[in-house]
Amino acid sequence: MLPLKPPSFFLRPILHARCSSCMAISVSRIGFARGVTSPWARQALVHKIASMNPGPVFITGDIPFDGAVFADYRVFQAETRSWSEAHLRIFPVLGNHEFYRRDYIPSESKGLENWWRVFLYLKSRRWYSVQIGAEIYALCLDSNFGALRAGGPQRIWLEQQLAALPESVMYVFCMLHHDRSGDYLEGNAAPARLDAEDELDGYLQHEGRKLRAAITVISGHVHNYGPFERNGIMYVISGGGGAHPAFFRRHSDDQFKDKDLILSGKPLPNYDFLRFNIVHDGLQATVEGISNPQAGRGAASWDNPDGFTNHIPVANFYVRTTMRSVPIPVGS
Repeated sequence: MLPLKPPSFFLRPILHARCSSCMAISVSRIGFARGVTSPWARQALVHKIASMNPGPVFITGDIPFDGAVFADYRVFQAETRSWSEAHLRIFPVLGNHEFYRRDYIPSESKGLENWWRVFLYLKSRRWYSVQIGAEIYALCLDSNFGALRAGGPQRIWLEQQLAALPESVMYVFCMLHHDRSGDYLEGNAAPARLDAEDELDGYLQHEGRKLRAAITVISGHVHNYGPFERNGIMYVISGGGGAHPAFFRRHSDDQFKDKDLILSGKPLPNYDFLRFNIVHDGLQATVEGISNPQAGRGAASWDNPDGFTNHIPVANFYVRTTMRSVPIPVGS
């Protein structure tokens, strides 16, 4: 039997007038610099998130453009000063750009050195878990360099984490940068993360049938938004943090099919992030999107172009409605 592992971090949910339960937000590409993103869009997203005073903010990777060069993180720190001033709790995952040098050759050691320099509380951790109150558990994974292969240290840790889920947990996030669903990116026939590399999707779908909790897998990497369900797992691409847009040839199982903003017959960028709230029968996701992405300056307009609810497995609904948040001890 695998030894049981506690979460790396435990957070009490934030409760206030605008949020009746814990709220988590997922974004990607917020910190990109040097002309490859829209500064207007990413700064609008940062200010919108700060105005919501959310619980933890999860970032799905690619914060810098060249993560092996610390100067790129200074852009992120400057543009997210409002988050620091509001003491928002930020939980990033590693993307491929966290490791790039200026010549686009990855430097794993320098990339990690800079990442841990910015996120001191993650020191020595490339992957980690966050429990939010009694009901939400986030697994923040490293999808680079084949790190999720079966039998590897991260995969063993992941199996231990799922085996040790507290009975009160009803919702599990798997946060990672790469997702194999990128194979329907227009002009790119190869998925960003081959399932043959780690068989993660098959593993999660198998485990999901046994868990008491509903699983949501959220990735970045692809500069767009796309939600779909496969074998009981909700997958979401959330890469609309301001980078140069990638346009999808959306498949029939993409729940955002035919919902893209169109101007003169062409799709507009989806600059957005996801807001999650616990509701009475599931975990509700709402897309907070810029509705005038073509503006490029002035005030950003906002709407909610999409949303979904990841429902609790039916067998667990009674458990969910009768449980209350209680303090849970956390190991070192």
